[in-house]
Amino acid sequence: MKLELTESLTLAHPFIKGFEQVAYCISDDEIRLVAQGDTTLAISKRKAEDIEGIEGARPVFSTTFYVGLGIEAKQRAWIGKYWDQISCSWSLPTE
Repeated sequence: MKLELTESLTLAHPFIKGFEQVAYCISDDEIRLVAQGDTTLAISKRKAEDIEGIEGARPVFSTTFYVGLGIEAKQRAWIGKYWDQISCSWSLPTE
């Protein structure tokens, strides 16, 4: 089922200004983790100065966009679960 065909969806409003973030990663595993949308407390607290001189370390730049959904009260639980399923299945860019 597609969300745009759902009668209980009253509004879909994209927030077009993205939220930019920089993660300073010290390994390829951390870069993959951040590229998939995950992070650890250590990565999020790390600064540019912390990775200077470490071979293979580099910053990873990302931008997050959000979509606001207006849903009729009786359908919120079902739509929320469906949205989680489809949004988690989106493939992420590899670059």
